[in-house]
Amino acid sequence: GMITELDEYVGWLLNALDRTGQLDNTLLVYTSDHGETLGAHGLWSKNNMYEDSVHVPMLMAGAALPPGVAIDTPVGHVDMVATMLELAGAERPPGLRGTSLLPAINGNGGDVPEYAYSECHCSGNLTGTFMIRKGDWKYIHFTWYDGLLFNLADDPDELVDRFDDPGASGALKEMQRVLYDEVDPEE
Repeated sequence: GMITELDEYVGWLLNALDRTGQLDNTLLVYTSDHGETLGAHGLWSKNNMYEDSVHVPMLMAGAALPPGVAIDTPVGHVDMVATMLELAGAERPPGLRGTSLLPAINGNGGDVPEYAYSECHCSGNLTGTFMIRKGDWKYIHFTWYDGLLFNLADDPDELVDRFDDPGASGALKEMQRVLYDEVDPEE
């Protein structure tokens, strides 16, 4: 029922844009701020960094974007701002974080983000949780506890924690370096 309702509202929006002649000049973005665990890992809610919670849809259409293009690498909401500015022909402000996805969308090779970053400071989360997703690896950092490290190519369900695995120590060090380049989680 909720999907049907959402579909109806999107239809109203598209019809209004078409009626007013704005459809061809409008960027449509559909995304979410979080997923839901729905019992995976014995959890119900969103206050974690497992893929069920952090992997969300991001669909963009219109405004001269080519149809049917998929970028199969983790990106973040921060990249939408840089993309929208480039689409609008606006100048990128100094210090703006994020990578414009427009070159990759248009098939020009362009850079895609090297990694996806997320953090959570919400109810039930006493320490703050930080996540880096780079290539096949995903690192979850807790401020007071040992972290978690997963190789999503080998373990897409995130069942095998590689944090203490000597064979994954290089990946762990790299993920920690990326995290601390982004933010000081202890601060």
